[in-house]
This record gives sequence, C-alpha cells and structure tokens, in this order.
Amino acid sequence: MSNKPKIFTGKRVCIICEGHEETEYIKRIKGLNVFSRNYNIRVINAMSISTIFPKYQYEFSNKTNDIVLVFSDGDNNSDDYQKLKKDINEHHDNDVASDIIFFANPCTMQIILSHFDAIRLSSRNKKKNAPIIKSLTGIDNYHANKDQIDELMKKIIQSNYQIMKANISTIVNDDTATPSTNFLRLIEYLENDDPSWLDTINQKIFLEK
Repeated sequence: MSNKPKIFTGKRVCIICEGHEETEYIKRIKGLNVFSRNYNIRVINAMSISTIFPKYQYEFSNKTNDIVLVFSDGDNNSDDYQKLKKDINEHHDNDVASDIIFFANPCTMQIILSHFDAIRLSSRNKKKNAPIIKSLTGIDNYHANKDQIDELMKKIIQSNYQIMKANISTIVNDDTATPSTNFLRLIEYLENDDPSWLDTINQKIFLEK
C-alpha cells in the first residue's frame, strides 16, 4: 500500500479579508465542512480595507491561485470601499469588481448576527451595535477584541449556518443600500461541487480588449 500523500487536484481559492472579524468568520464557516471538498480555500487577513488591493495584486500574480476573491465591509459605500472597486476594475481593465468583491453593508456583523435572527443593521458603529450583539449572543460590550471574536465564532455552528443563509437571502445585494450583502452568492459558489462559476469569473477577468 502506498503511503504517498494524496495530491489535491481541485481549485485553489484565495479569499482576502478586510480584517480580523472577516478572516475568523470565513475560517469558522470553512471549519463547519459546509463547503465542497473540490476547493482548497486559503484565507488572508489584509488588516484593513486600504491594504486589500496591494495584497490582491500580489495574490493575483501568484500562479498557485486559481482565483482570488475579496471579502470586505461595504461600509455604507465609503470612499475606501469605492476606491477598492475602482482599483480592481482598473487593474483588469474591465468591470469585474462586482464578481470578485463580496461585501456586507454596513459591516460583516450583519452577516454574523444573521446566524441568530433576521436583523437589519443600520450602522457599523460598535457602540451602537453592542446591545444587539449582547441580546443575540450574550457577549457584553462587544468591541471586537480577540477574546470576543473567538467567543463569537464558537457560537457559529452548522444549524445556525442554515439560518444565516435563509436570513441573508431576504437582504438586497445592491451595495448602495443599507443593509445589503452578496455573501450568499459566495457561499453558494463554495458549496457547489461544480467549479464552472470560477471559470466564468476568470473568463471575464482575462477577457482580451
């Protein structure tokens, strides 16, 4: 019997996340084994929205990735968010940001709290959202430190993953609206054994001018 390690032959997906909440959240739902095994998903923490694009450029040029995606706050259509979309479109000389960037407006907490209830956040302000977070998760005075993020992630489980999907399906995916998110499209991609979605995006990215 051969003891050689099994070679992964699926698609390699790189997801660049804006910050700690986004990174730990993607890692957590990845750990729930809800995604297809046909993808090897690598998660990168950009640490801020302003550093997403340089990391995107680097990872896009890295031939080990089959596709590079972004997960970020929509941040009520902030200047930084608009610049990120503009930079990606200009980098590819094509309107591809909407295919590559997966967002939550006003913030990722909109998606996270959707595991527990059909909530509608109007602001990314942590002080304003803290009472809502406490009522749904029991975490007091949430301000996104490491211990609080770790505690929150432990509450994300397979059963409320399905609740989240149902709840965000009722939220518009127009990033000019608050709240809004297109995150459902990302997780449905990653649940799908058929990677043709990835090829479709890449065909648009590499479209000859």
